Amino acid sequence: MTHDHDHHHHEHHHHAHSHKHADGTDCHCDPVTDEGSAVDPVCGMSVEKSSSSLTAEYRGETYYFCSPGCRTSFLANPAAYVS
Repeated sequence: MTHDHDHHHHEHHHHAHSHKHADGTDCHCDPVTDEGSAVDPVCGMSVEKSSSSLTAEYRGETYYFCSPGCRTSFLANPAAYVS
């Protein structure tokens, strides 16, 4: 009895082309929010929730802003920034 090919099935199929963070979000260059930060809907900057006192509520969601100007723009027309 000959064993021509020893097939070792030790191939690991976790390809790291888009790895996931611990909270399940994909690691891409898009603004990805985690528990401690939010994305300013006006300019797209990442804002630390703990350090930002600039917030607005719209449709039951709280939005965070990097500057008073962004918050003012959002409040003037929230529907333009929320998909």
